[in-house]
Amino acid sequence: MTPAILMLLAALAQQPKAHAPAEPPRDPMAEAMKDLDAGQTQQAIATLKEVLAQNPDNYAVWFNLGVAYGMAGEEGEAVTSFRKVLALEPKLYEAELNLAQVLLRQKKYAEAAELLTQASEQKPQEIRPQLMLGKALLATGKPAEAEARFKAVTTLDAKQAEAFLLLSRSLAAQQHWAEAAAPLATYTELTPADTAAQMELAQTLEMAKKPAEAAAIYRRFPKDPAAMERAGLLELDAGNAKQSVEELELAVQASPTPALRYALATALMRSGQIEEAAEAAAALVAQQPGEFGTRMFYGRLLRDQRQYAPAAEQFATATKMKPDSLEAWNELTSMLVLLKNYPAALETIEKSRQLGGETPAYYWYRAIMLDAQHQNRPALESYQRFLEMSHDKSPDEEFKARQRVRILTRIVNR
Repeated sequence: MTPAILMLLAALAQQPKAHAPAEPPRDPMAEAMKDLDAGQTQQAIATLKEVLAQNPDNYAVWFNLGVAYGMAGEEGEAVTSFRKVLALEPKLYEAELNLAQVLLRQKKYAEAAELLTQASEQKPQEIRPQLMLGKALLATGKPAEAEARFKAVTTLDAKQAEAFLLLSRSLAAQQHWAEAAAPLATYTELTPADTAAQMELAQTLEMAKKPAEAAAIYRRFPKDPAAMERAGLLELDAGNAKQSVEELELAVQASPTPALRYALATALMRSGQIEEAAEAAAALVAQQPGEFGTRMFYGRLLRDQRQYAPAAEQFATATKMKPDSLEAWNELTSMLVLLKNYPAALETIEKSRQLGGETPAYYWYRAIMLDAQHQNRPALESYQRFLEMSHDKSPDEEFKARQRVRILTRIVNR
């Protein structure tokens, strides 16, 4: 090593060592934003409070504190923070929006609407304040005002699906059913996966007196018993009984509830398939043996097939379930008369009299049953009482009664 190099090394060794670079000054706001991005809301809140202790009138810090409280679910503190922002910086657009959003969650709709009205006036081309204001107005029972806001949003953005849905509901709240169907149809086109909205559209079309269109939507869901039930009932109401049967059979296969069985039996009956209707009603009776209405329905179907004995059994059971039902006693009496079981029929007709009074029908049926049993005098008395009460209301029966009165009078007076 040369003397020159040795001298250089010695000089370097005698130089003072360099110091490490100084750390940059702390930036609490940047720390808080970093914590918020990481989801560490409580740490961010603590840092922002430190900043406010030094500068309590910094509205930007209050704003970020409101955001942090909102993220932490501390909505009361968030409201306080955003109100402080607006006290320091009135009508600050972002503060109005954020405060209104928290108020909407708290269901303080009137306060939110006031803020959102100001925000929408500041930026009328912005969608968010218009949409939020519409929600607040709808929630406060002002559907017509909400309608205007949602229409404005759909004009600004024809793909804003939620606005079409809410526009439909604001119209429905005013019972403008036909108008409500159009935006709801648009919503279902924009969000085809929302099947609940399609059902809502079908219900809206029903209210708009458009049953065929409603039924067409329900038929999109052949595995949904409720949808097929509605489709079937709409077809039934429209007089399309055969189409109704097809849809209700699908519904019963998927969910054989009493209501669906009853609807199917009714559709079968109206389509002229009485035997099949009775089978469906029999299944319904087996499912609901203690249901009065079911027994009556099944009994009438059996009666219409002229199966008088089993029909009488159903009506007899119905009278036991509901002993004060004049309807059930009348049906049972009719079956017993057709079966020519007059002693039993005379007993049941007395039950009808007790419940419904001494009507012309009571005296007519009593007369023909007594007459059939050759009880001439009481039969004659019943025919005469029937004629006194009928007064040309039943001309055929009155004609027969007069004939029998003449004959029985001769017999009794022999």
